[in-house]
Amino acid sequence: MMKKESTLLFFVQRIAICFFLSISVFVQSQTQQSGLSADRLRVWKDMIYDNNIYVSAYFGHGSYSMNGMRRLSKDIVRLSGLNATVNSDFPPFWLYGVSVSQTYDDHQFGFNLESMSTGARSSISDYSGLYVSDFICSGYKLGVFIEKDLSYKINTIKELSFGYRLEAGSLASKILYKSQVTVYNMDQGTLTDEFGFISATTYIEPAVFANWKLDKKTFIQFSTGFMLDLPSVLYIGTQSEYQIGWAGYRFRLGLLRQM
Repeated sequence: MMKKESTLLFFVQRIAICFFLSISVFVQSQTQQSGLSADRLRVWKDMIYDNNIYVSAYFGHGSYSMNGMRRLSKDIVRLSGLNATVNSDFPPFWLYGVSVSQTYDDHQFGFNLESMSTGARSSISDYSGLYVSDFICSGYKLGVFIEKDLSYKINTIKELSFGYRLEAGSLASKILYKSQVTVYNMDQGTLTDEFGFISATTYIEPAVFANWKLDKKTFIQFSTGFMLDLPSVLYIGTQSEYQIGWAGYRFRLGLLRQM
């Protein structure tokens, strides 16, 4: 009888030991998982609540190659048979944009949306009538970018910092052509013609920037870069094709704010 009681006591002790060991392992595992969860929450807190999200609004000036559109504008005037004067030939023009970015380690990753435009006009007018040929070109960029601050500083100007940026994305183009012929003192009056074209392509733009710190969360940013795109093609008839290219320099001035 005593032997059976000793055997039973032995098994009870072993079961109790295993039970407490299981509880210990479970508590330790939960503690480690809680630590990992806390680390994740801390990362999200740093990203969202510790002001690592940036919003920027800017305007700028850019040049746009538009060699194909320039050639098309001249061909249309030549085919009209009129010796029209070129008043505007796809000049550099204003651009506008907004961006949102997030700091991760020592880089910033973000999205950028930008609008740009240019155009051309040729016209001729005298006592008998008026001829006008217009091209209106609009471009819309949607891209992603990565940027990084440089370690270079100017000791005497602590508010100033520098960095570089690389952006790539999609570029949509909208081309609108309008022509008007007005003959004075005739019943037919004015004749108009119009056509439009929409295309999409890709681009890449490296740039450098300088930030001037206004306060703890606000910066004035100036950047300069050069955009390269894969020109889309406008087909006129069966044999003529004209490229739509937006490549050129970019200057931007904007306000950068930590949210």
